[in-house]
Amino acid sequence: MATVRDSTWVADTGASFHVTPQRDFFSSYTTGDYGYVRMGNGQSCKIVGIGDVCLETELGCKLFLKKVWTGKKVSYKHLRVFGCRVSVHIPRDERSKLDAEAKQCIFLGYAHEEFEYRFWDPDSKKIIRSRDVVFFEDQTIDDLQKLEKARVGNPHEISIPVPVDVEHPVEEVPGEYEETTTGGEIPQ
Repeated sequence: MATVRDSTWVADTGASFHVTPQRDFFSSYTTGDYGYVRMGNGQSCKIVGIGDVCLETELGCKLFLKKVWTGKKVSYKHLRVFGCRVSVHIPRDERSKLDAEAKQCIFLGYAHEEFEYRFWDPDSKKIIRSRDVVFFEDQTIDDLQKLEKARVGNPHEISIPVPVDVEHPVEEVPGEYEETTTGGEIPQ
């Protein structure tokens, strides 16, 4: 068994947790049975303690890693599928009474400045940002394009193919329905 004595630490901000075999790196340390961690090479390693680590950079700055192993599960519920179809709500002050309350867009990603999502609006050919959206993660840009092609004739009509049972066609029975016309008067 080889012993490695290296004081180099790679601070990976994208890591779920940091691991070190060097006990003397810790400024505070608590031993215990904390389960196992899967390493980058696929091997499992037993966690025998947790604590705080104080690192000093080449410039002399100190970097504190608090609770190197916390045991908290990470939530992924805010993550979305890139390129999926979304319905973006249009605020009341940005639309007229007869305009649609939402528009179909394509999810691009997350805005950097605020907690908002970024979308591509194919109608205006602009990128918009919003938080008030509904995601359709099972539908992609191709589905949105198919929907747009179906609306080519009339933007208010959608043509949807409906399967028809040709073995048992529905026959109209005469006299079962009464045909009426409406004029200026309502029949009594």
